[in-house]
Amino acid sequence: MSGRNYRKAVILGKDEWSNQLARTLEKNKAFGIKLLGFFDDKVNSKDVLGDFDHFFDSFGIGSLDLVYLSQNMPGNLVNKIVDFADENHFKVKIIPGPALQWNKKMSFSNYGSFIVVNLNEIPLDRLGNQFFKRFFDVLFSTLVILFIFSWLVPIIAILIKLESKGPVFFYQKRTGVNNKDFTCIKFRTMQENPWSDTLQASKNDPRVTKVGGVLRRFSLDELPQFINVLKNEMSVVGPRPHTVPMNEVFKQRLEKYNNRHCIKPGITGLAQVLGYRGEISTHWQIRSRVKLDYFYVRKWSFFLDIKIVLKTMNQMLSSGEEVY
Repeated sequence: MSGRNYRKAVILGKDEWSNQLARTLEKNKAFGIKLLGFFDDKVNSKDVLGDFDHFFDSFGIGSLDLVYLSQNMPGNLVNKIVDFADENHFKVKIIPGPALQWNKKMSFSNYGSFIVVNLNEIPLDRLGNQFFKRFFDVLFSTLVILFIFSWLVPIIAILIKLESKGPVFFYQKRTGVNNKDFTCIKFRTMQENPWSDTLQASKNDPRVTKVGGVLRRFSLDELPQFINVLKNEMSVVGPRPHTVPMNEVFKQRLEKYNNRHCIKPGITGLAQVLGYRGEISTHWQIRSRVKLDYFYVRKWSFFLDIKIVLKTMNQMLSSGEEVY
């Protein structure tokens, strides 16, 4: 294995079965997994990197890809590890022994004759699903840019410039997949002001221009984000990206908020077509949005994406009372 052509992994719990997995991974480099070592509270050996507490202190987002758990791991510790893995975007797999109770909701990975159980795999972890989603993103975005952008953008640009001073496009840092920031592109809908990153638009907001109000009402201000999709920073459908300051606030207030960032953000999403659009003014609103985002992450299907896109197109033809 050379460069970055491998996934980094650790094993929690050192016993006969975890030792066998370690030997299997060591012998078969083609699996593309680099085992860093073990963590265990009771066993002391040169390949044990520390106890379980040390594991939680050692890794964060981007520092690890896989965690394998011994079958004898206590249930409360497994729950803690899975929550930690969701927050930091790495996958948890349990090493089955003869006493494993099989669960139809689990999925499995095969390393030759060795099997591990995936505890928190999502549909978009599978390469086939990733391919179909990306293919749709590129195809749909290309069609929008060729047949809508080509004539609509000049009209919108002229209207924006005629009404107010400033650029046609508005660029803003937002939080994307794996908590990496990217530059989100929108049509400018406000007078230029220093509070655009921290203060949401609200009802009768004096910063919103007349043209901007129309663009927001029909979600036309989001059209430039199809460029973000072609750049592979966004998807057509996914959890809506929040500004970096808003993201930091919500992350502190909501448990498991970070889970929504394990896939690319979208131009539209399940929460938006179910009525959660526009200004976030209450804890209940953001909590409801995040619950729908996480439902989408866990239950993604190609047909769900198509359904959301069609519902979004239908909503664009009607006014949005919650969009200012």
